[in-house]
Amino acid sequence: MSAVIPFSFDEHAVRVLTREEEPWFVLADVCDVLEIGNPTMAARRLDNDEKGVNTIETLGGQQEVSVISESGLYTLILTSRKAEAKRFRKWVTAEVLPSIRKTGSYALPTSKAEWFSRFARVLCLWDAVGEAAAQQEWQNTGLPIPMPRKQGVRLLMEATLDIPGLTLPSERPNTPARTVASRHNGSLGGRPRSGETPTQARLRRLHMVEKEVIPSEDGQSATVITYATHPEQQERFSGL
Repeated sequence: MSAVIPFSFDEHAVRVLTREEEPWFVLADVCDVLEIGNPTMAARRLDNDEKGVNTIETLGGQQEVSVISESGLYTLILTSRKAEAKRFRKWVTAEVLPSIRKTGSYALPTSKAEWFSRFARVLCLWDAVGEAAAQQEWQNTGLPIPMPRKQGVRLLMEATLDIPGLTLPSERPNTPARTVASRHNGSLGGRPRSGETPTQARLRRLHMVEKEVIPSEDGQSATVITYATHPEQQERFSGL
């Protein structure tokens, strides 16, 4: 079974896996982007060495999917009349493929704040639009695993994440910089601020919209989170 690297192009999920260190694309996802209605017919246009079948892990368990090679991908793109085809090709060649070949993944966050923000966006979309929209946003987390249920996403967001790309020390002293951060952010864990209910605390955390790094006199730095507090700001963030 091959590990899947999920991507998102214009809100379309595009799953990629590697075979012998070369990228292969899930045919159904490519056809969805190019608006090709019959993936089976599309596969018939390709040479035998440009297509195949792989087993991947999905929400429903292991599943066999049709995949195409990089060469097969270009064949389908060149025969597409859709305006998005050229932009899709540029995205694949300029961003996705170089990143996969360099790191084996695509745009994984490198800090806890970035992971927190990505999971928070998933939850905001889940609450505001629904599970399907959250599933699309989940592709942007860069995690090659199926999206868990809502509570699972909350746990990932609130936990100290053990994810490749994060190199955080297990214990950090309570420096003045961390004190600065706590004054601005409030608790990012399960404890509410003074006067808040647990539900209000969770909603506040989900409305985080940006962050900045503030240095302190001791040479440390603190990540300060800004939250949307006006209903209009919250609505705009929920639509991202």
